[in-house]
Amino acid sequence: MPQNNKTPLTDWDHLPDIELYLDQVLTILNRQDYPIPSEPELTASMINNYVKAGLLPRTKSKRYGKEHLARLIIISALKSVLTVTELKNLFDASERSDEALYEQFRAILREEEELPKTLAREMSDPIEEAIACAVRATLYKQRTRQLLEKTVDADE
Repeated sequence: MPQNNKTPLTDWDHLPDIELYLDQVLTILNRQDYPIPSEPELTASMINNYVKAGLLPRTKSKRYGKEHLARLIIISALKSVLTVTELKNLFDASERSDEALYEQFRAILREEEELPKTLAREMSDPIEEAIACAVRATLYKQRTRQLLEKTVDADE
């Protein structure tokens, strides 16, 4: 059983099939084991802001479905790296269904989670490893921005 009452990031088929109210969504999402556990928990006002920004579709009768949950999981995991505008561009540029995008996100996450373990084995100095991680993060962020800019430019 995962520590801190967190549950592993679930696959699409195991996301709730029923539509949920906001407090239920918050309970489920705040129990997920995101890649960055130190990020603040999701709040109702954050979700409302994501809807206003166009990151999430509006709800039907104040109920949230699988699509909302999947997008919120992706947003929660990536919000420390991407701006709201960049996240919106990412969702807008994707031609995948929410299910396909979510499963692709999960697959990439599983793959990339191995990188820090590899770095730790390769580098004995924690400062060197920290610098390597920070440099990679910076380079990945720059590359992400370049890719998103290309998709925005292509749409215009």
